[in-house]
Amino acid sequence: MKKYFILYLLFLSFIISCGGEYYSRPQGYNRIILPEKNYMPLPDTFPYFFELSSHATVLPDSTSMAERYWLCIYYKIFDATIHVTYKKIDHDKKKFWDLTEDCRKLKNKHQVKAFSIMEKIYTNPANISSDIFELEGEIPSPIQFYASDTVNHFFRAALYFNIATKNDSLAPVIGFIKSDIYKMIETLRWKEF
Repeated sequence: MKKYFILYLLFLSFIISCGGEYYSRPQGYNRIILPEKNYMPLPDTFPYFFELSSHATVLPDSTSMAERYWLCIYYKIFDATIHVTYKKIDHDKKKFWDLTEDCRKLKNKHQVKAFSIMEKIYTNPANISSDIFELEGEIPSPIQFYASDTVNHFFRAALYFNIATKNDSLAPVIGFIKSDIYKMIETLRWKEF
């Protein structure tokens, strides 16, 4: 009798435990640990100056069309790169307008996948104007900008990630690097060589 009673309890607990609704677990996100903010000056070999994150490495641009003062600011911990280009304008207004138009074309290539594109115009303490584009959506470059004095210097930068993670998962990293880009814009200065 004791045997039947134990079997009955096991059978009863099995039936009771299998009842109820099943709840799926929510999808998880990558764990992203953001380091503390620290900035250092750009090496002194460029016709421009700005402060960059101490978590980034300055590398020469190795593409075939790279010019002398182009560089890449690489974040190894995030596998992200800020591509920087620089051109001398030499008082050529047509060259300035052509370069700004090229920047707009590059930004507009992302328009197909972007949910929104916010444009901001900012002038830093050194009186250098910047046109900043913040893009949202599954796009490879969430922030781009160009800065110029419209007379001698033209500076462009764009953030790209080298990984295939969706941008909503990268939101903390994008925010982290975006603040570094704003620091770059804020501290940008021209040097005459």
